[in-house]
Amino acid sequence: MALRGEYWWVRWRPDGLDWARCTTEEGLPRETGECTGWSDLPAPEGARLVVLVPPEAVRVHTVNIPTRSRARFRAALPFALEDQLLRDPEDYHFAPLPRPRGQTGTPVAVVDRERMDTWLAGSEGHGWRLRSLVPEYLAVAPPEEGVWLLDAAASPMLLRLPRGGGGAGLTGEPGDTPPGGLILALERAQPRPSTLRVRVAHAEQAERLAGWAERLKPLGLELEVQQDARERAAWLARQPLPAGGCNLLTGPYATGEDPRQWVRRLVPASAMLAALLVVGASQWFLEGTRIHAEHRDLEAAIESTYREAFPDARNLVDPRYQMEQRLQRLRSRQEESGGGGGLLARVDRVAPLLLAGGDTRVQALRYDGDSLTVEISVPDYQALERLQKRLAASGGAEVENAELKQGRVHGRIRLQGEA
Repeated sequence: MALRGEYWWVRWRPDGLDWARCTTEEGLPRETGECTGWSDLPAPEGARLVVLVPPEAVRVHTVNIPTRSRARFRAALPFALEDQLLRDPEDYHFAPLPRPRGQTGTPVAVVDRERMDTWLAGSEGHGWRLRSLVPEYLAVAPPEEGVWLLDAAASPMLLRLPRGGGGAGLTGEPGDTPPGGLILALERAQPRPSTLRVRVAHAEQAERLAGWAERLKPLGLELEVQQDARERAAWLARQPLPAGGCNLLTGPYATGEDPRQWVRRLVPASAMLAALLVVGASQWFLEGTRIHAEHRDLEAAIESTYREAFPDARNLVDPRYQMEQRLQRLRSRQEESGGGGGLLARVDRVAPLLLAGGDTRVQALRYDGDSLTVEISVPDYQALERLQKRLAASGGAEVENAELKQGRVHGRIRLQGEA
């Protein structure tokens, strides 16, 4: 969506509004909150609004209309979808969505006109500039090709397809088996995805999804579960702005602020300014390249630090947030054990025994809540045997692996229970 600067993200609910004050230059909202209605929204006059509406109220259908004329395509939509509508086509608003690459069918969002009028009525009379109206599932960043994304952290569930593929709202809570609507969509999908990525809010939901893998195997799908404790409003507010083609404000609901119209008007002036911009373009390009490289290196360093701290991690989505959650869980375990258990307490007791040999090098530690695995390097096998005896004197110690590399013995010792 062609927005620059500050805008207000608003999520419409039957019982109120979630809102966030955002800028296109920053990844996080500057302010967030909720209110009971449009009259309580703290957006100032002239503010630009991007409004999310309930997903179950907007359905996406695919049509095949052999014409390149936009006007003829819109005129033919009511007839092409007539058999799939519950009431007369005049009762509905049709908004064509971007066509998926390599496909002939065009997805079309269909919504009741009465609902459109209800959503828009509250925002009128405040001096705001409504720039976009988007169903919640289209406000989710589209996943990569071959992946379907399902947000099952709250009800209704949000299904997002790759770019240009649309999505859907699925009612109900996630159960032991995938929703019937999801299975039906997967069976009809052409081409069929290879991965179903599911976002859940907590471990209990993740456990309920464990049985999905067997149900998805006949379809050739791999199940990928991601746990994210954020509420849906907070999660959606951090998503990038949806593409301009996902806007429901088209046809009779168009706001008159279509950026493409402004581009056509500015073409002559832009051509005159192009010569002046060439002089500074090279400097801006070099500076942008440097900043981009620094940003890439910083992201790589963050990811490397996370994987070094948690080598068992598989799904890396937001390293900062995931590390914060992991550290919080470690602190909680330490507090629950009264400071006498956990990784830090175990290491504190074992460290003197490990270092008593004088030439023992600790290379890695792994702790699963019960046993502590230590990877070490010692001068020879006799030193490894002495180390095992020292550790065994304070608890169970088992050498799982030992081999000679470059003149030193590298081994792995598992300490069972409290050492």
